[in-house]
Amino acid sequence: MIQSDNQRMRRKAITDEDIKVGIVNVMGWDSRLDASEIKVEVDNWNVTLSGCVPTYRSKIAALEDVQSFNNVKQVKNNIQVKYLLTEPHSTDDEIIKKAQQMLFWNSDLDVSNVDIIYEDGVLTIQGTVPYYWQMERAEDLLSGMHFVDSIRNELAVVPTREISDQNIAQVIVEALERSEFMDFKNINVEVAHGHVTLSGQISTPFANWQIAKTVSQTDGVQKVSNHLKIKYESI
Repeated sequence: MIQSDNQRMRRKAITDEDIKVGIVNVMGWDSRLDASEIKVEVDNWNVTLSGCVPTYRSKIAALEDVQSFNNVKQVKNNIQVKYLLTEPHSTDDEIIKKAQQMLFWNSDLDVSNVDIIYEDGVLTIQGTVPYYWQMERAEDLLSGMHFVDSIRNELAVVPTREISDQNIAQVIVEALERSEFMDFKNINVEVAHGHVTLSGQISTPFANWQIAKTVSQTDGVQKVSNHLKIKYESI
């Protein structure tokens, strides 16, 4: 039976070095990024990432790899995006046009009301989409573009039908209850005018990510404020 780094580490007292080795191993396996120039530092279960990657998407992938570890408290992602100059630098208009095409040709998205602005490496997405997950999906699609250092997502969610706050909250709670989160009783879900506010305590960053994903896929959600706090058990 093959065990993951997380499974092996849970069987003993976790040290900063254990977490560092596990993260380095996971990044080395992850085909989404070249981790050869990423530096990992761990201090009292707090992780700092530095170094360089060739795309903004790789920077986010590195962050996601760290968040998969149950014993990580906080992550500082100081990785810089440094492009491999395998092609000539595009003009701002060319980058905007390419971004628009990438969104337009993705059948998952309704981008009829989406605009793109690009300046000094910052790509800004403006306009409206009908679902919260589409707002996140648009950013993910554009994160792999050359010459994009960061993304400013200013999309607003305008649902195609009216769904009451009570129904939104009920769907979220039922979805979380079906999940494997043992500490669901410590999570509070409040909805006001489509704005979901999460509060309470959870045990891991991975649980936080899973809860946020559940909320983002719920119809009628227009905005999310995540105030969940991670409470670690001492070892």
